[in-house]
Amino acid sequence: MLGAGVLGAMLHQRLTADSRPMETLGVLLAGALIAAPNAWGWHYALIVPALFVALVDALDRWSWRTPLVLVCWLALCVPDWTMPPGFIADEPWLNVLVRGRYAFAAIALVVIAFSRIGDVRSGSTSSA
Repeated sequence: MLGAGVLGAMLHQRLTADSRPMETLGVLLAGALIAAPNAWGWHYALIVPALFVALVDALDRWSWRTPLVLVCWLALCVPDWTMPPGFIADEPWLNVLVRGRYAFAAIALVVIAFSRIGDVRSGSTSSA
C-alpha cells in the first residue's frame, strides 16, 4: 500500500506538471497513513498538512469538494466519533465510516487531489 501511495504521488506530480506540490505531498502522506499498520492511532497527524491545503482551497472556491473536506476535518477533530451513537452503530456501512475515519479522510483527500487535475490542466489554479 505504501508503494501505491508513492506511485500515486508520482503520478499526481506528473499529471499536474509539478504545479500543485502540496497536493502531491498529501497523496504521499495519505498513502503512508493507510499503509501504516498502526495508522489508527496518532499517525493520523500525517494528513494534517494535506487537510490544511484542501481546507484553504475548499473555502476559497466552493464546490462539491467543500463538504467533503469539512467532513474530513470533523472526522479527525471530533473525538466523540470514536464511539458512535446507536443509530450509526446499528448500520454496518455507517459504522465502518466512523470507525475507519482516518482511512476515510485519507482516501477522500486523494480523491480531492486527483479531481483537481482537470482544474490544473484548464489553468484555473488557486494559490494553495
